[in-house]
Amino acid sequence: MHNEPMKYYFLFIAISLLVGALFLVYNRLQFIGVSQKITGKVAGISSMNYSAEDTGGKSKHIKVAYTDAEGKDKIYTADNSLLVYFYQEGQLLKLALHKDRVLINTIVGIYTAPIFIFILGLVVLFLFQSMD
Repeated sequence: MHNEPMKYYFLFIAISLLVGALFLVYNRLQFIGVSQKITGKVAGISSMNYSAEDTGGKSKHIKVAYTDAEGKDKIYTADNSLLVYFYQEGQLLKLALHKDRVLINTIVGIYTAPIFIFILGLVVLFLFQSMD
């Protein structure tokens, strides 16, 4: 009986993750609908460390070179480190560009993060159900 508040905490987290994943897919598809479609090229793979103290492990991210609507050459570093396993240096990519915001316009680029968030929500929902 003392686990009742914690049980509903898990339910709240699970619903938030599941709804958040669906909202992220909707947001990305809406962004693609209004954006300019361009082609970019994987310019390299960079290693980044998110810890200011340099204590964490480095994560790898792809850098994509593209030309914006004004004809300026730019580099975009993808925020999804899983893309390193799908794309190699020199490979061409479809991009969606809108107001200096870039999204890799491929199935992997659009759906990877929402799927992982959705799976995490399902795991938390399973934990909620197993608390009986």
